[in-house]
Amino acid sequence: MMNTLLAASVFAVLFSPAPIVQDATPDFSGTWTMDASKSDFGQMPAPQSIVIVIEHKEPALKATVTQKTSEGEMTSTRNLTTDGKENKNTVRTMEGEQPITSTSKWDGKVLATAFSLTIQNMSISVNESWELAPDGKTLTATREFATDQGSFAQKVVYTKQ
Repeated sequence: MMNTLLAASVFAVLFSPAPIVQDATPDFSGTWTMDASKSDFGQMPAPQSIVIVIEHKEPALKATVTQKTSEGEMTSTRNLTTDGKENKNTVRTMEGEQPITSTSKWDGKVLATAFSLTIQNMSISVNESWELAPDGKTLTATREFATDQGSFAQKVVYTKQ
């Protein structure tokens, strides 16, 4: 009797359906528009608008950002991978083209990207994280900037179109 009970228990553990674990990373694909009322640009002036078009096919991610400010409109495209490998891109700033090297990797369901660039002869290191709301309709980008003159943070909230 004891052997039958033990055998039944072992059978149940080995052959019962395993729970499905949801480890899937978010898909950021879509067109995202800045929600200025929920965003905080810290010490920097807020742009008039930001639209990001994202094509995301894990591990590749292409983000085309169009930003409008009082100084004009700029569009930049960054090609990233989410596997921690270095990605080299050129972004447009008001000073012209800037080369950047970045690395992006998943921290749970948050995509963390680190990069640096130089603007007005000032080196700037940026740690950026993207997080998708559970409903998939809100993307929050937080950025921590470090310069020789100090550090500051931004939070930009986007709504899916």
